Amino acid sequence: MAEQKEEIITQKAVIIKSTQLLILKRSQTEKAFAGLWDFAGGKAEIGENDEQSLIREVKEETALDIKPKEILGTYFGELNKKSVKFIIFMAEVIAGEVRINFEHDDYKWADVDEIKKLPAMSYMADFLADFKINN
Repeated sequence: MAEQKEEIITQKAVIIKSTQLLILKRSQTEKAFAGLWDFAGGKAEIGENDEQSLIREVKEETALDIKPKEILGTYFGELNKKSVKFIIFMAEVIAGEVRINFEHDDYKWADVDEIKKLPAMSYMADFLADFKINN
């Protein structure tokens, strides 16, 4: 019988300003994916649904209040022999200015072509390959 991998589910927010997306650089001290660029978001806590988790995580990481919109896609990766499922939401900022927390060393608003050139989370290349901003 094949061993089943534990699955980690994480929600990520695509936040757009004009033609640029908000990305965060994970702190060099983080245990997972240190130094890589990523969208804001994270794992749900007990009792949270995907939208509640996303709202809380984005607030913790960026100080922004958001409203999750539609799911843009689901992507998969691996961390410490565990499967990671990334659920990508379009999200609208409803209040706040970006202030990153200790989990990140930097943030930037970047266009898709710029993000593709950065050391980023592996799922982002797949996501950005077909992503178009609808203005």
